Amino acid sequence: MSFDSLPDALLGRILGLAGASEGFPPTSTDASPLTLVSRRWRDCVFAEPSLWRTFRLAAGPQGAGAAPLAAKHAVLQRVAGFVQRLEVSASAAQGRAGWHLQGGDGLPVLSTFLDLLPAGQLAELQVDELQLQPGTVQQVLRFPQLQQLELAGATLPPGTGGTVRQLHELRFLRIMALQQPDGIADAAAQCGHLTCLDLQSLLMPLLELQPLSRLTCLRRLTLREEAREFTGLQQFASPEVWQLLGPMLPPEPAALPALEAFVFKSERRHVQGCSSLAPLAELSLAGCDGSTEGLAALLPQVPHLTSLAIGGPLPDATLPASVTALAQLRSLALGGMALADLPSGPYLAGLTNLELCDNSLTSLPSALAAATSLHTLNWEFNPSLVLGPQDIRLLAGLPALRELTLGLPESETPPRVLRVLRHALPLLRVE
Repeated sequence: MSFDSLPDALLGRILGLAGASEGFPPTSTDASPLTLVSRRWRDCVFAEPSLWRTFRLAAGPQGAGAAPLAAKHAVLQRVAGFVQRLEVSASAAQGRAGWHLQGGDGLPVLSTFLDLLPAGQLAELQVDELQLQPGTVQQVLRFPQLQQLELAGATLPPGTGGTVRQLHELRFLRIMALQQPDGIADAAAQCGHLTCLDLQSLLMPLLELQPLSRLTCLRRLTLREEAREFTGLQQFASPEVWQLLGPMLPPEPAALPALEAFVFKSERRHVQGCSSLAPLAELSLAGCDGSTEGLAALLPQVPHLTSLAIGGPLPDATLPASVTALAQLRSLALGGMALADLPSGPYLAGLTNLELCDNSLTSLPSALAAATSLHTLNWEFNPSLVLGPQDIRLLAGLPALRELTLGLPESETPPRVLRVLRHALPLLRVE
């Protein structure tokens, strides 16, 4: 049986599977080999729903003019009825230099694309752009059934909070800007079905977070303040964050009762009485430079913690006792902490995943011998680490080890090391 004898629906499904494997549809044009074989193949491609559930929209390379976007507009006219997720970025090949969503230079505006999508169909919208116009954000209200909304830009218009407030079906919300729009936390709190919330403020503190305690379905909360990455700006930690997490929360029922993971990037060193964190199974602390006291205060509040990630150097480049006492840990990531060794402790016995990336290891810590349940070990970006005979014996003594990431191409790993490891652990995969 040849392709020509297949029914259109079956041929389209086959082409859909082939297109998925090559990342179709492309970001800036519809020039896929699948559409160039024949007119019938082209028609089957445009009629196959699985190829168009996600529609990616971006300008072409800088200087390409309006042609790539015009082609995408024509494609969207044909397939709009299939699109469930729209991803928008300013430029596919030139960062954010190519298209600013407001038109100009003959480029179509974003609203002309949104107008093509049937109201009541789009489930997910992601827009990454330097500046969004109020009318564009308000246009999102054509899709009250949205379950996922991601807006990222240097500035977001004042009406952003009002738009979010009316999207009652949202499950996932990410807002990233130099400064969070006024009232965004209160607006998010109106979305009672939210399970994942990510608020990132790149220049100003996060404010008015207390309403978030009303999100009883929330399972993952990410709050990031990143002013410390801007040269010359004062590092900050919003008191609002600690008020949200601390004793100001309603005592009963516990706020955020479904919360499983909390990610906070800031410089605050002291936190007490975070009773709302008790249900956490996962905790990620990025940018907690020097916060040994904060860890000692925070970690006892999360007795069910099984996954912990810490980023940033600590005093004396030593893992504190508040971490080594966590006997229930299964996954531990210690990145950029300048660690030269690991202490022994209960935290190693149950670990199945350990990441020691971007540290100062010169040899494997002898304490790892106690990690007999370890399945995955990663020590990328430790340039001074050189495996010796003792390290090989240590690894060979970890019976559950199946994945080992050295951070070097296999061609740069001494053949003898690989031979010994593979002989001792025949099921081990080395990267």
